[in-house]
Amino acid sequence: MEVKKNLWFQFVIFLLSGLLIVGLVVASILFIESKGELKELKMEEARLTNLFEQSIEHEFFMVTTDLKLLASHHNLSTYLAHPTEPDRQALITEFLALSQHKRKYDQVRLLNNDGNEVIRINFNDGLPESVPQNQLQSKADRYYFQDSIKLAKGQIFFSPFDLNVEQGKIEQPIKPIIRIAVPLFDSNGDKKGILILNYLGQHLFNHIKSVVDVLDSRATVMLINMQGYFLKGRHSDEEWGFMYKDEQRSFASKFPQAWKNIKPIKGDMFENHKGLFTFTTVYPLRDHMVSSSGSVEPFGTSSSQIDPGNYSWKLVVYVPSNILTQNTLRLLNTMNPILLAIVFLVFVVAFFIAQARVRHELDDESIERMAHFDELTGLPNRTLLYGRLDQLIQQEEPSTSSFALLFIDLDGFKDVNDKYGHNTGDQVLKETAVRIQLNIRKIDTAARIGGDEFLVVLTGVSSPRDAASVAKKIIDSFNVPFQISEVCKPIVGASIGISVYPSDGKDADMLIKQADVAMYRAKNAGKNGFSCYSDSLPEAETTTTE
Repeated sequence: MEVKKNLWFQFVIFLLSGLLIVGLVVASILFIESKGELKELKMEEARLTNLFEQSIEHEFFMVTTDLKLLASHHNLSTYLAHPTEPDRQALITEFLALSQHKRKYDQVRLLNNDGNEVIRINFNDGLPESVPQNQLQSKADRYYFQDSIKLAKGQIFFSPFDLNVEQGKIEQPIKPIIRIAVPLFDSNGDKKGILILNYLGQHLFNHIKSVVDVLDSRATVMLINMQGYFLKGRHSDEEWGFMYKDEQRSFASKFPQAWKNIKPIKGDMFENHKGLFTFTTVYPLRDHMVSSSGSVEPFGTSSSQIDPGNYSWKLVVYVPSNILTQNTLRLLNTMNPILLAIVFLVFVVAFFIAQARVRHELDDESIERMAHFDELTGLPNRTLLYGRLDQLIQQEEPSTSSFALLFIDLDGFKDVNDKYGHNTGDQVLKETAVRIQLNIRKIDTAARIGGDEFLVVLTGVSSPRDAASVAKKIIDSFNVPFQISEVCKPIVGASIGISVYPSDGKDADMLIKQADVAMYRAKNAGKNGFSCYSDSLPEAETTTTE
C-alpha cells in the first residue's frame, strides 16, 4: 500500500512538474509569438499610415494643379476679356472634357462676381452634362463663394470637407464634397468671378478602402476633422455628425480617451483597451491656400479664415482590441493538441527558439543598415563614409598611396522640389545615386551625406587630374533629363569640389571641408562644373562643363 501511495505521489509530482514545464513552454511561446505579431502589426500600420498621408497630400496637389491649369486656359482668358456665347460654349467643352477625364469632380463651375453660376458641369455619375442657363443658380449666399471671391490673385480657397447642399438641403444620397476655388482676373487685373471644382470625397474614400483591402484587412482607416468628427468612420451611420448637429456621431464621443491622445500631437502610435491606434496629421493646404470655418447651415457664413498650418485632418489606422485578442486565441488554438506534442517538445522548443533568434538577428541587421546606409538611395551614409575614410588614412602611408574626395552638390534641385513636389525630388535623388555609381569603380565609395549632397571616395588616385576626369564623367551624366514620367522630365546639374589626400588634408574632416570649399568655388564659377582645391592643377582648377 505504501509503495502504491508513493508511486501515485511520485506520478502526481512528475505529472504536475511535466504539466508545469509544458505550461511554461506554451506560455513562453505564446508570449513570443504574440509580441512578434504585435510588432509586425505595428510596423504594418505605421507603413499604412505613412502611405495614406502621402496619397492624400498627392491627391490634393493634383486637384490644385487641375484648378490652376483650368484657370490659366486661353479660352477662359478670352471669355473673361469679352464674354460671348461662343466663348462660353468653348469653355463648356473644356469643362466637360475635364469632368469626363478626371472623374472625380462632382461639379465644375464658373461664377461671376455676383455669385451667379455662369457655367455648371454636373458629373452625373460618369455622364457629364452642362446645366441649361435657365437652371443655373445663385450661390451668393454660400460661404464658399463669399470666402473665395475676396481672395487675392494667386490664392486658392480650400473648403471644409462636408456634404453637398442643394436647394438649401443636404443632398440625398449624401455626397461628401471639398470645394476648391480660385478668383479670376482679366488682363487688366479686374476680378471677374471664381472658378470652383467640387471634389468628390468618395473618390478618396474608395482609394483608401481598396488599399486597406489589399494590404491589411484587419485595419479600419478613419479620417477625422479638427473638431473630432468622422469624415470617414467605421460605419456610415457615425459619419458627418457635424452636418446633422449630432455630437454622438464623432470620434471624440466614441473614443474620448484616444481623442485626448491624438488631438494635440502630429502623429504617434498607442494601444489601449479599445485597440491599437496609429495616427498622423494631414495638412492638405499649401502656402498659397486658405480655408475657413465654413457653415453647416445651408446659407450660413464662415466665422473665421483658416491658414494652411491650422487646417488639418487626423488620419487614424485602427485595429480593434477583439482583432488583437483573436490573434492570441488563434495561436492558442493551434497548440491545443499540446499533450500529443510532448514527445516532440525538444523539437518545438528548438523551433521557436530558432525563430525568435532569427527575428532578433533580422532586427539587428535592420538597425545596423539604418545606422550606416541612406534609406532613400541605399548609399552609405555619413557614418559609414567616415569609417571608410579613417580606414584608408590609417592603413595607407601618405608616402606610398593617396585618394581623392569628390563633394557633389546638385544644381537646381530645389526648383525640382518646388515645381514637382518632394516625391519627384526623391526619385531624382535615387537616380542621381545610380548615375554616380555607374561612373565610378567598384573599389570606390559613393555616399549621400544629406539633402542633395553626395561624397565619392576615389581610392588609388594620385593627382587632382585623375579625380577631375571622374568628376567630368559624373557631370556629363546629368546632361540627360531625369525620366520620372511621360510629362515629368526635370533637369538638374552638379557642382563638384575635389580634394586629395594627403596634400589637401590629413584627416576626414579637413578633406571634406576642403572639397566643400572647392565645390562652392565651382558653383560661383557658373555651376555644373568642378573645382580642385589643390593648386597643383592651376589650368583646370575651376572647370564648368557645358
